[in-house]
Amino acid sequence: MQIYIVQDGQPRGPYDIESVKTLLRDGSVVLTDNAWHEGISDWKPLADILGIPPLPPSISFPPIPAGISSHPSKPPNKYLRVSLIACVLIGLIMIVAVTFVVAFARSKHPLTEQDLWERSANQGNAYAQCRLGLMYLDGRGVAKDTGKAIEWFQKAAAQGDAAAQGNLGIMYAEGRGVLEDDAKAVEWFQKSADQGYAGPQNLLGVMYAEGRGVAKDERKAVEWYQKAAAQGNADAQGNLGFMYANGRGILKDDEKAVEWFQKAVEQGIASAQCNLGLMYANGRGVPKDEAKAVELYQKSAAQGYPNAQVCLGVTYAVGRGVPRDEVKAFEWFQKAAAQGNAVAQFNLGVAYDTSRGVLKDDAKAARWYQKAADQGYAVAEGELGGMYAAGRGVAKNDGKAFEWLQKAADQGNANAEVGLGIMYANGRGTLEDEAKAIDWLKKSAAQGNADAIAALKSGNIKAYTNQFWERHEDK
Repeated sequence: MQIYIVQDGQPRGPYDIESVKTLLRDGSVVLTDNAWHEGISDWKPLADILGIPPLPPSISFPPIPAGISSHPSKPPNKYLRVSLIACVLIGLIMIVAVTFVVAFARSKHPLTEQDLWERSANQGNAYAQCRLGLMYLDGRGVAKDTGKAIEWFQKAAAQGDAAAQGNLGIMYAEGRGVLEDDAKAVEWFQKSADQGYAGPQNLLGVMYAEGRGVAKDERKAVEWYQKAAAQGNADAQGNLGFMYANGRGILKDDEKAVEWFQKAVEQGIASAQCNLGLMYANGRGVPKDEAKAVELYQKSAAQGYPNAQVCLGVTYAVGRGVPRDEVKAFEWFQKAAAQGNAVAQFNLGVAYDTSRGVLKDDAKAARWYQKAADQGYAVAEGELGGMYAAGRGVAKNDGKAFEWLQKAADQGNANAEVGLGIMYANGRGTLEDEAKAIDWLKKSAAQGNADAIAALKSGNIKAYTNQFWERHEDK
């Protein structure tokens, strides 16, 4: 348990239990000081948090003034004695009244976590400013307000608070409370990373890897991942494993990829669980073990990671590491597709197109191909083009068929290349152009596409392609 304690009007901490006991022993804090920890809604006396009944406060009354007499041998004037007693009683009443008013006021208007952090933040405490920014960002103890979160992050970041700088970078990278600005995100990540903060170091690596706000530089991405991973940042460990597995920014090394994936897996990172599963499935850096791969996919999928859900769908579809089960495959593809995963959306299209785990439904197949194609997934673009060309699940439309085949062919999809060649050969959706037809068929044939090779060998491309369409329209 990490405890914050109000000292000199400002929240300090966090402290662990042993540190709190030390502070109590040396008198730096007392049991009546307000304190707070995660999980409670309001500040409480430190004694309540530690479960120690506080001693009742000692009450000291003002001393009774000595009677003044003109002569010490004479008894005190009775009126003076009465007035002194009255003064004492009035004083006691005033003390009780003030104590009651203060206690009543505190009971009706207790100091909240926000009050204490705001007081400290307004005094220029950068830590409190960052903390207050997080409260507004998460809506904890205050109404959620990203604008105010930004305001407090900016104040803390301007004082060099590394955590606030990192948070400000995230806000700019995601466009939360500000216009999305990758260059500013990089600027703030850099400031925080230069102070050794692992999270922003990892995020700076991501920006270099993706070329967001900076020129793409995978070597620099690896450098920042390494710095963050060395500090135990789980996301960076997973990202570093990915770079080693794919030889991006560093020499490809499957064993090192496995090593870093494993570190991230031990911290529960879903993407690393899935990637380590792929390493086991393909025997890369570890002995091939399809059952182990499935186990890792399941852990990742249970966290909602869509790529792992796709991997599980594929393993059930083909029976790798599990008994073949097309219904279960369909269920996993559905889960991932619901999260917008293009590969899963395409596979749902295939399932409806070919009656795998579900009844055949051309219209639904076309709809799922469309969703994946809209994300630029080349295989889905090609299949959607074929659906429009054949009029399956959609109204026949050669113009749209040509458009989608072109998109897929431009990404090097061999099936789309042969389809586009056939469109040119027959003047469907475009002007007839035998030279272009041959060019596209050659590109497809170079990838080993059997239809393209057969069309080129036929000696009569136009006649062959007519037969091709007849076969596909009757599919």
